[in-house]
Amino acid sequence: MCQLHRAYSKFIGRCICVKKYVLFIWLLSSLILSNYANAADILFRMLHANGVTFNQDQDAFIVGVLKDKNNDKFVVDVLKVLNGSVKSDTLLLSDNFKYGWGQDQITPSVGDFCVMSIKESSGYYINGLGIFKADYGDYKNLKILSENTDVPGLFADLACIEWYVNSGGLENDFVFSAGTAYIRRPNGDVVQIYPKINNNSITIDSFEPKDRTISEAKHSSRLSDPNFSSVMILLLLVFDGFIDWAFITILEKLTNHTYSKRKKWGLVSIWVFIGVVGEVVFSRFGG
Repeated sequence: MCQLHRAYSKFIGRCICVKKYVLFIWLLSSLILSNYANAADILFRMLHANGVTFNQDQDAFIVGVLKDKNNDKFVVDVLKVLNGSVKSDTLLLSDNFKYGWGQDQITPSVGDFCVMSIKESSGYYINGLGIFKADYGDYKNLKILSENTDVPGLFADLACIEWYVNSGGLENDFVFSAGTAYIRRPNGDVVQIYPKINNNSITIDSFEPKDRTISEAKHSSRLSDPNFSSVMILLLLVFDGFIDWAFITILEKLTNHTYSKRKKWGLVSIWVFIGVVGEVVFSRFGG
């Protein structure tokens, strides 16, 4: 009987370990994939907002220049409205932002040209879905600086924003495949825009079925909703705590050994703490 108890104990222990590995792998994969899924969702909302759709995220997407600064507000001259609308050709923008996406972001300063997603707030505007430093104010020819992100996987997104701006806000049907970005143009051509070859885009004829537009990518994965992802992770952690407690209870019955509540809470708390750390890391860097 003792051998049977030991065998059951070993089996239950292995089940617990397997469950922990599954949880760890799930959190790790979410951390890695969320940057790209969430970026695709932000890109879609940014380039398809029209004052009605996604109006909770931004009121306008514009090209402007930071002409002056008044206390904690930049005075912005609007050079081009790409989507949405603004009330004036000159507006106030809160200085509570940095350019681009990522950790090593650029601090804005007077005289900068930039492409910006903005949202009105109490008589002035704030950063909506992102503000990006550009090299020039002519929307047809400006370039978005690569320094706007330190995440290589987001360079393709910057290329899409740049194309959208250069088109005057008319072309936004982007497709991603294996790190390459394409634009489906109104005339039916499909043009590779990232990475560029010999500093020029190339035209291709077809895609494999796995290729998806940013619209399809957005609607195909709930990972692109950071609130949904966070709630799901928290629910998973709560569920994990109950499962841990249940496994320990079963183990007690199989081995005729009773663990103190303090020890059981300690074991459960350790693994839930590991899950919470994973959620914090996920929230900080993933979404």
